[in-house]
Amino acid sequence: MLTEMINNAVSKSVKLRRFLKGAILPNSAYPFSIKGIAPFFNNVDRETTHVFLFVTSHCVKLESDNFYFGNFEKYETPLGYVSGDKLFVNELKKFGDFVPMAVEKEYSAEIFYPFIKYFTPNARLTVLVIPSFSSQERLFALAKSFVSVADAMVDFDKSIFIASSEFTRYGKRFNFVPFGTTFHDSYKLCRSNDIKYIDNLISYDFDSLFRNMKLSHFNISGASSALFVSKLMQLMGKKGVMAEYYNSNDILNEISDDYICYSSILFG
Repeated sequence: MLTEMINNAVSKSVKLRRFLKGAILPNSAYPFSIKGIAPFFNNVDRETTHVFLFVTSHCVKLESDNFYFGNFEKYETPLGYVSGDKLFVNELKKFGDFVPMAVEKEYSAEIFYPFIKYFTPNARLTVLVIPSFSSQERLFALAKSFVSVADAMVDFDKSIFIASSEFTRYGKRFNFVPFGTTFHDSYKLCRSNDIKYIDNLISYDFDSLFRNMKLSHFNISGASSALFVSKLMQLMGKKGVMAEYYNSNDILNEISDDYICYSSILFG
């Protein structure tokens, strides 16, 4: 059932002439997220040797400006196990903290495990939790620390980098109604703000990103992981593009005043 769902979604997504290196992808339940996840995995190298997955923390309270990780030999999926990379995580302890519960309880990571197993079956997986950033300087410093470790231990040409992040969660259910309480009142402005944020991630405009994060109309889940992968892609000289943008009403084929927006941002 799951492989059929994955194959169906991938068959409807664009096939590019080159392999992709990174992505910012949605993390909701598969009926909502698979449309956004598929374009990336349809364009990754099946011989990828390492997958780095960056997530925020939804279940464990953690301090900002840091990595958190567990030292796992494998990650369970319905399609079999994905191997972990204990050697890499041990080296990363110089720059982060060992909090395995933060990874074990993080649903925004688990959603990707079957895709990783199915499309990159021989890859090792490292999951890194990044709760938030207090400043651009801390983002840049952590990105450079990560690159210094990863560059010495893995083949960047055979690695991919994924941020687990959704866009605006709107409505009374999320206690977020700055543009009115109905879908018709709010969605145009909500979408406009998301597109600006996506454009900033693609153009590596971190001044605007950090400025907008302080505004009252900002309500993006997983912003820290999106920022981190955007910075990594800038350091690697990659270019980004928005492949998908949609909302939960599009999937449900209904009009609800409470909705979540999703995007698929690809770097290559």
